[in-house]
Amino acid sequence: MKDKKQKVESRLRNLEIDKSYVDYLKKELELLEEEYGLHSSGLGEGGKPNSISDNTGNQAANLIDRKEETELRLKRAMARINHIETLITKLTDTEEAVIRLYYMEYKPLWYISGQVKFSQRQVQRIKDDALGRLIRGMYGERE
Repeated sequence: MKDKKQKVESRLRNLEIDKSYVDYLKKELELLEEEYGLHSSGLGEGGKPNSISDNTGNQAANLIDRKEETELRLKRAMARINHIETLITKLTDTEEAVIRLYYMEYKPLWYISGQVKFSQRQVQRIKDDALGRLIRGMYGERE
């Protein structure tokens, strides 16, 4: 179970980085579409070569493959982000605040306790309970 806890904590800590990765993939996709537009001018119906060299046709096919791979990576990354964000919104307001402050804003427990008006010990329990609920939401079982 410790392994799952570490995975969930890692996902929480890296959520903003994952969002940046999604932005990168969207830009990559735009560039591939633009590049494909430049190479597809010599293609006929359905992206098939239309009296162009095999090399140009191979380049276009390669671009299509890269675009499809990028689209798939984008969908997977967005699904991971949406899943964890949805789980976080299912927490109580206090649990959500503690999780966001601790894992995404890297605030220490003493700071969080001042923000949510609970003792550090209570904040630790709130964090642990919320983490257990997130683990259950991600893996279907308790820690």
